[in-house]
Amino acid sequence: MKTTVLTTIAFVCMTLAFFTGCNRETAGPLAAQTPETTDTEAIYTEATDTETTTEPTELATDPSTFPLLVHAVNITVPMGTPVIPMDMIEAADPVGFAQFINPPDIFRSGNQTVEIEVTDAANRRGVFTATLTVLPNDIPPTITGVADITVSTRSTLLLRQNVAAHDAFGRPLDFFIDSHQVDVDTPGRYPIVYYTYDDCGNRTEVAATVTVTSVDIDEVYRRIDNILAGITTDEASQVEQARAVHTWMTRNMTYAATIGLTGRYENADQGLRHRSGNCFVYFYTAEMMLTRLGIPNLRVDRLGGETNHRWHLINPDELGWHHFDTSPHHLSVAAQVDTFMFTSTQAAAYTQLIEDRLGRSHYYAYDPALLPEITP
Repeated sequence: MKTTVLTTIAFVCMTLAFFTGCNRETAGPLAAQTPETTDTEAIYTEATDTETTTEPTELATDPSTFPLLVHAVNITVPMGTPVIPMDMIEAADPVGFAQFINPPDIFRSGNQTVEIEVTDAANRRGVFTATLTVLPNDIPPTITGVADITVSTRSTLLLRQNVAAHDAFGRPLDFFIDSHQVDVDTPGRYPIVYYTYDDCGNRTEVAATVTVTSVDIDEVYRRIDNILAGITTDEASQVEQARAVHTWMTRNMTYAATIGLTGRYENADQGLRHRSGNCFVYFYTAEMMLTRLGIPNLRVDRLGGETNHRWHLINPDELGWHHFDTSPHHLSVAAQVDTFMFTSTQAAAYTQLIEDRLGRSHYYAYDPALLPEITP
């Protein structure tokens, strides 16, 4: 009887075990679809993270795959204005390097196409095209070094010496000279004109005069230098040299109202050869001496009055501009008029004195607007 009971219990246990195994096989797939345990949830979360973050993170760390965020900018500039590549581009990201493939011509007016090569910090490269507009220049060119020329008859004219032309930006230009009226075989005064054009068609011209003289200019200077060597030295101050010139003129020249010639060299030659002449002879003879000594001097012409008169302003040793007149005065006023380095106040006083004594007005009247400031 015991055997029968044990057999029955064993059979029941085997039967339960069999049905329990079948139930576990069926639950496996259901568990995957409807996770209930902590282990299953962890596996699902890991798969989700890997699937959503791996590929975008890889793209974000490789900027070479992004487009170059640059665009070209058209600009307009006045002629001669420097232009750099960065003036013609706008960039969203920092630019490592930019250059013109062919530099623009900032001195050519009008539109021109410009190509700019750009490289950014990620070594991405691009070429961009823009338009540069250069406005025409309206500032005329300049001509420097033009001066009146005096030559002896049948001399060679050196019209281009020390003359230069430049545009508004300092670039050298060719210049031209209209000298068709000059006749070097005939004494006289002849007009000449220097002129030039820039690339924009702006024109500049400067007039001058060529004086052809029958006087031997070299001989005039030789005589001047011989006189100066005898009355002053290089070691003397300019004031002392000017005083020496004034003294020589007043002691060695005589006044002759009717003797005055046309031209600097003719008047000086008259003074040096014949030691006689009017105020123009005095003026030009003294002018050559002052100029040879390097003493700054300017011409002053009488303003108003019935007759002409001409004298100097001088500025020796940078002491200021003073009047300087080597012409003699009438005996009735000579002792009261010192014509060596006199001031503007003295000039007015001498003018009034001469008018009161001699009835001659405007003797030292002049236009101050034409002259530098004179020592009062």
